[in-house]
Amino acid sequence: MQNGDWTYQVLVVLEAVPRRGDSYVCRVEHASLRQPISQAWEPPADAGRSKLLTGVGGLVLGLVFLALGLFVFLRGQK
Repeated sequence: MQNGDWTYQVLVVLEAVPRRGDSYVCRVEHASLRQPISQAWEPPADAGRSKLLTGVGGLVLGLVFLALGLFVFLRGQK
């Protein structure tokens, strides 16, 4: 892919389903590099827990606003 400034880049995508304990390493070899570059990546250990806590927090917040709305509505009816 051309960048528009006389340089180019290559995009490579590998689809994978990360699991607990997996680790991945991206290695780049190029003539302009003195030695290959390696970048390690590991999936976050608490990604699933974070999503669950976000959902529970949203549910609790929604219930609080529902209760507050019902309180204000019923108080205005009297």
